[in-house]
Amino acid sequence: MNVWHSPYVLVVLATLLWGGNFVIGRGFAETMSPFTLAFIRWVVAFLFLLPFAKKELIAMKGFWKKEWKTLFWMSLTGIVGFNTILYIAVHYTTSINASLINAPTPALITLLSFIFLKETVTKRHIIGIILSIIGIVWIVSRGSLEALLSFSINKGEIWMLLAILSWSIYSVIVKKHAHKFPQAGVFLVTIIIGIVILAPFSAYEWITNQPMNF
Repeated sequence: MNVWHSPYVLVVLATLLWGGNFVIGRGFAETMSPFTLAFIRWVVAFLFLLPFAKKELIAMKGFWKKEWKTLFWMSLTGIVGFNTILYIAVHYTTSINASLINAPTPALITLLSFIFLKETVTKRHIIGIILSIIGIVWIVSRGSLEALLSFSINKGEIWMLLAILSWSIYSVIVKKHAHKFPQAGVFLVTIIIGIVILAPFSAYEWITNQPMNF
């Protein structure tokens, strides 16, 4: 069996990359503005993905136009929303605190899926959510009760809550519509839309040499 076809391998890889996003965002917090960092991130992703999805992008132009509303909301919530808001959040909080706030994401996705997609929530789902939250809390606190007790909510954590809401909405949209989209093609299209949305904000940050005021 090809390991790249294994959902377990892909989920672990996605989690590693997602976790690295917090660290990178925090690392550039003092040197690069949120919209600029998000813009550069997606331009690089576009250039990397273009050779693999160019044919789908061109061949399905009519389909992309037909599905523009879904593609727009996927891009706004997943490409623009989550990453940009995350980068704003880590300007005011640590990557550890942001990760801890991110822990309820599976529970929120499950709740939104139950409400909007009428998906069944089983005991296994509930147990899995609880265990994942406990595991994340243990990792980010290094098993220290003192570290947990000293955790407090500030502007950064509030922004992070908005980020996970954006990602959860994106996840529900993907669940509902992903079956009709080619994987590489739809990702490339949403990246293009995201770049277009981010461009004026990034340009403002470059011209004024200061981040958007949040």
